Amino acid sequence: MDTLNQDMLIEILSYLPQYDKIQSSNVCKLWNNINKYIYKSNIDINYNKFVHPSFKTWIKDKNIKLKLDFTNIHTLSLKFDTEKDIETLILQLCGYYTIPESVFQLSSLTYLNASVNDITSISNSISLLSNLKELHLYKNELITLPFEMSQLKNLEILLLNFNNFETIPDCIYHLENLKELHIAHNDIQSISPNIKLLSNLQVLNIQSNNISSLPSSIFELQKLEMLYCSYNYIQVIPEEIFRLKNLVRFFIDYNRVECIPNSIGKLSKLKKFSMEENMLTEIPNSIGDLTNLKLLTLNCNKISQLPDSIGKLNLLKELGLNNNLLSELPESIVSLKNLKYLYLCYNYLQFLPNSIGRMSNLKELYLSNNQLTFIPLSIGMLQNLKSLGLQNNMIKKLPHTIGFLKELTYLDLQFNNLTKIPQEIGFLENIVHLNLINNNIEHLPITMNNMTRLKQLYIGCNEITFYPKHVESAIIIDEDDVHIQFE
Repeated sequence: MDTLNQDMLIEILSYLPQYDKIQSSNVCKLWNNINKYIYKSNIDINYNKFVHPSFKTWIKDKNIKLKLDFTNIHTLSLKFDTEKDIETLILQLCGYYTIPESVFQLSSLTYLNASVNDITSISNSISLLSNLKELHLYKNELITLPFEMSQLKNLEILLLNFNNFETIPDCIYHLENLKELHIAHNDIQSISPNIKLLSNLQVLNIQSNNISSLPSSIFELQKLEMLYCSYNYIQVIPEEIFRLKNLVRFFIDYNRVECIPNSIGKLSKLKKFSMEENMLTEIPNSIGDLTNLKLLTLNCNKISQLPDSIGKLNLLKELGLNNNLLSELPESIVSLKNLKYLYLCYNYLQFLPNSIGRMSNLKELYLSNNQLTFIPLSIGMLQNLKSLGLQNNMIKKLPHTIGFLKELTYLDLQFNNLTKIPQEIGFLENIVHLNLINNNIEHLPITMNNMTRLKQLYIGCNEITFYPKHVESAIIIDEDDVHIQFE
């Protein structure tokens, strides 16, 4: 077998039935390496293999479609001297200032990726790629595109992130079959009313530009499913937002929006809605009509009150309300039976709903930097809770039910007013991280010896002198704790 060269082996194996071709991969490593050229209808190949004479000879009579990866190949003299169908071409990190003209002769090309180059212009010849469906040109130096690109009638996905566009090129509005347009991280200041011509658009990503308003024409995109417009200067979400009946994701973080329109409740298919770092002061009652919502993040706003209707979000899994002005939570919030992640840090909460234990699917509950003085007994009903953050509050006593949290692995109680820890804390057999820094604790219960999985125990800045012996290895000792003794 070793006396046969690779070309001969390929020729022999090519006559095998399909099943035998597959099984031949088990014969030896050489066969396995060769086999990838035998029974696949298309093959991935890099530049060095593509230009190798033996490959050119072998492929002559084969009905195979090629996926070429020429990443990091610094040559403009690309030659595609094969009549085979080249469907995919990757030209990333090649240092190009323009796409080589020879590329535009690849009439079968459906995917072209020329991202992460220094491209400043695109040839008019790009119109020859009539079968192109996906074009990636992100991380280049483009400021415009040739109007001839409007002839790419089969183009469905266009990535133009991280360029220097100040407007969306006119040619894009003529790409009638375009489904995804990604033009984030540019210098775009406004969007033309012609955006409505992209009637098949499903994804629009205009994040990280200089856009101050959303034109009404954008709400004529009836097939739009995902709208990303974070990191801009948008001040208003127009009431017309309700016209996007198929919207599934709406991200408008880091803008200057002061209110959510009541019409938001009509987006019945919305699953993910994020408005972090805006200027919201309230949430409309209509938010409760978003019955398919799974993610709602409103961190870093000025919200002082939640509507009772928030309890209607039966499918909600994650709710982010960090850094707001909340002083209390509506009782209805405990109706969120499917909620897994609840973030309420940096607010002004003085107490939690007594029935918080009804939120039985919670896995993470973070309440740091509030004004809590006690924790409801029902906390022990959160049988799926894994992480509980209560640091920087004014808690004086923990309920004995804290020991019922069998799945808890992380508990942070630093910077509170605790004087003792309940014996039941020893039932937390899965706890890994326990932080008790900066309290007024004098003694730790002997039951903590049951915490066999404890890896990190922080107890600095307390008055503790005796510790359960079996947690010794987990204690993180600072200079103030040199006096410790173990029971």
